[in-house]
Amino acid sequence: MQSMITSYNKDKSDLRNSVTNIKSRFDRFGIDSGDLTQILGICNWLDDQLSTLTRHQVLGAALERENPGLTMVQVPEPVVSAAQARKDGKDLADRMNKIDGTGDSAEQYHEIAQQLAAHKDDPDYCSAFYAAISPNIAQNLPTFLSSTGSSTAGEDLKAYSQALGSACSDGYPAPGFDKVKKLYLTPPPKGDNALAWNRGAMLQYGQFPADFLSRAARVNVLDSFAKDHDQNLSLISQNSALGLPSNTMTLYLNALGTNGDATRDALAHMGGTGSGTDLQGNLKSLIAYANQSHDPDMTNALKSALTAGSGDQVTHGADGSLSVVPTMHGGYEADFAATAMSSLAQSHADYKTYKDYIDTTFTAYGTPPGAHSDQKGAQDAFLLHLATAGDPTWPPTRPAIIAVGKDADALKGDTDFMSGFYSQGGDRFEAQVASSLHAEDGTHNGQVLSKDSQNILAEFGANLAAATKLEASGKIPTGLTQTFTNPPDMWSATMLMKYGPKGGEWDPGFLSSMGDAVLHWRKAHDMRPIYVDGQTTLAGYVPGGFADPKNAWYSELGLKENAADMTGDEQFAIVQGIDDNDPSLAVLSKLADNADASRTLLSGKDGSFAAQQLVNDHWATPGTDFDDAKFPAAIITAATSDREHHAKDAAVAAANIINAGAAKYADDKNKSSDDKILYPVNTEIEKSLAFVFSTYVHDFAASTGTDQKAASPNGDGTIKVPRGTTLAFLSEILENKDKDCAGNVIQAINAQVRATSQLGVEGDNGDYINKLAELRGEISKAGHNVDMDEAALADAEHAKQLLWFNIVTSAAASVPLPGGAPAVELAEKWAQAAIWTGIPYGGSKFPSGAQAAAEADYQGMKFSESTSMAVPLMEGLAKSGKLQQWQVPPPPGHPEWVQGHIVIKNDDDRDAFNTWWLNAQKHGGLAGFDQQMREAFSLGAS
Repeated sequence: MQSMITSYNKDKSDLRNSVTNIKSRFDRFGIDSGDLTQILGICNWLDDQLSTLTRHQVLGAALERENPGLTMVQVPEPVVSAAQARKDGKDLADRMNKIDGTGDSAEQYHEIAQQLAAHKDDPDYCSAFYAAISPNIAQNLPTFLSSTGSSTAGEDLKAYSQALGSACSDGYPAPGFDKVKKLYLTPPPKGDNALAWNRGAMLQYGQFPADFLSRAARVNVLDSFAKDHDQNLSLISQNSALGLPSNTMTLYLNALGTNGDATRDALAHMGGTGSGTDLQGNLKSLIAYANQSHDPDMTNALKSALTAGSGDQVTHGADGSLSVVPTMHGGYEADFAATAMSSLAQSHADYKTYKDYIDTTFTAYGTPPGAHSDQKGAQDAFLLHLATAGDPTWPPTRPAIIAVGKDADALKGDTDFMSGFYSQGGDRFEAQVASSLHAEDGTHNGQVLSKDSQNILAEFGANLAAATKLEASGKIPTGLTQTFTNPPDMWSATMLMKYGPKGGEWDPGFLSSMGDAVLHWRKAHDMRPIYVDGQTTLAGYVPGGFADPKNAWYSELGLKENAADMTGDEQFAIVQGIDDNDPSLAVLSKLADNADASRTLLSGKDGSFAAQQLVNDHWATPGTDFDDAKFPAAIITAATSDREHHAKDAAVAAANIINAGAAKYADDKNKSSDDKILYPVNTEIEKSLAFVFSTYVHDFAASTGTDQKAASPNGDGTIKVPRGTTLAFLSEILENKDKDCAGNVIQAINAQVRATSQLGVEGDNGDYINKLAELRGEISKAGHNVDMDEAALADAEHAKQLLWFNIVTSAAASVPLPGGAPAVELAEKWAQAAIWTGIPYGGSKFPSGAQAAAEADYQGMKFSESTSMAVPLMEGLAKSGKLQQWQVPPPPGHPEWVQGHIVIKNDDDRDAFNTWWLNAQKHGGLAGFDQQMREAFSLGAS
């Protein structure tokens, strides 16, 4: 009806203005304007009708406030006019003003109260009454009532309060009433607690507009309390006759307890200026005040206000008990309720004292019957907000988390539920679930989460994984990445990933962003305890042990090392717990299982940083055999390997890894002696770098002679690597002198030689093989850079040092070839050596200390570094049929070699192969080619 009245008023005004303008023109030119005069008559008729409509609307709104929830009310007829109602109200006020406080004052106050009660739903009557009584009476009426000693003072106050509420709610109050409202919204003189109390008493029973009630509570008590928590707010007076508490704060909290909007506004803004809010700080101060007051009325009033602010629909039983049913809430109500829970928890409020508020609120935030999926999602988000904000030890907390977790897992495929859940901040609250569960579980022997808690986190993790894909497809609100890459508690947030599903079930973009975030987080923290080896002192042997760094990230989980007071097993359990709860590993373990995410991480704008962090040596835990390098190693491998479907991004990732590996080799030279012991070069990382080399060996070979500062992608899926970067990268791979790593890089070259020689050794193929020979020489130089010859079997009688390698596996599954040739599958495992100085491994007659006579027998024929590529070259020529064309038969006893399956098991096999090799040079198309390879090798090794 209000909208209709507003529309009528506007339309009537527009019509009157238009007609008046036109009529004046008609009159000026002598045109008959009789019809226009009739229209103006209609406008005048509307004036009268609008007055009646407005009167009915005012009365209807008052009845509606008395009966919340009704969609229609009936105004009793006949209805007196607003003017008459105001006159009657003023007449009643005149009677009030004449009461002198003597004789029959009590009876007069009572009679006036009865008259007001009969008109409490008539805002015109009530506003006229209060506009006409004296300001002193309007503000201090409770004191006047109690001073009479009337037995009906308490009931009379209800009538006066309800009438004041009706007057304040009038959209069109009687003239002069605004001055009364202004009185209530003016701060009382400092120290005049009686005036504030009287005003509060007048607000106890009526239904007041939220804005008025909030401002009244603030100016009369809340703002002053915020500035001075120690002031005396109790009033010793005759208030007992009114049945009201003596504490002014209690009065206003009780008044606020009838209006959720007023409560939220008043408690958020109390003590502040402008739009500034501090709800949590204000609630904590009120909780402390209630605790210090030891006043049950004060505590109950606070709980009443909290209940209203939380939006709980509570029914009070005759015995004082509370009952509540789940109802739909708004985000503003949920935010208030969660802040209230947090404030109670941080204040260490006694659960028993606030049990009725806490329990009923958790119940109220359940899902009501008949709720739609999106509503259920929203309500679950609100309930999880309460649970993660409150005290984890409260009885309703864990059941609420469990209930939401089950919904989250079961309904992760319901887009409506997911949209409702995440649109109301479900991501922010589930990121705190692990922290809440741990707070209840505690830490026991390095275990920070119970099995039950791990299962709960698995449910939330499954939901989050599904949400990342829905977000990526635009089906739910965005914001997950921001929430989880910058959470208040990185450990809690990442536990959803640790216990969540496999990496393939997460959106790659989300995973890569998380990977970048945890690598930055990892760089900023000391990840593991400090380890000190045992040592002998004057006092005897002191065993080794662990000590925490200054700001250990894991200390808040109850994981603390103390070698002085803990046994070795106890210390180990703590280290195990630290490793199990490492946020970076929780994320990287999923990244390692998702090639797209790994590739995005290392090819993105922060790919260079990610590469530097992944190749470092701090993946092991000193003093233990824990080594978590398998995760970064797998990420490196996954990111760089797909040169068929994601060639360009893989190339960018590879360039970043190559540059990071080369830079690390330079940095390793500056490692302290302690760091070299505690954090040696990591073999798992070296193997992944060897894989990168194997995958891009063609690019390395094609880049020989390139002069630039660092590796770079060419934009077509290939990379360019200058000599200095190549040497440093290869040196890093070989730094641990690991035979698998060395074998991988050499066999990668051998595989290229083998595959290329099948196509011939002339022209571009021959040039490419020579580039491979030069690259092979660079491997030799890299080996010498890291003193690989020191690991060789030395023999003083030999002219060269010998180093033996047992190559267990070759390079990865396929090797890309130049010119777009098909990749050659490397299915076989190699059981032969890649030799630095000459003799193939495997049952050699002369592994060391070879006799001079025997050495002389091989003079000029044994493999040298520059000729060790002869085997794969001959394999390729044999497979291509070239040797048959050149009429170079296999040596006796080795017919299988003509098929390209050459395995040299001993010195006799080597002798046979060398003879075959010399025959091929003599009779085939290899004349001079051997010398070219030697020269290319020398160039690379120089």
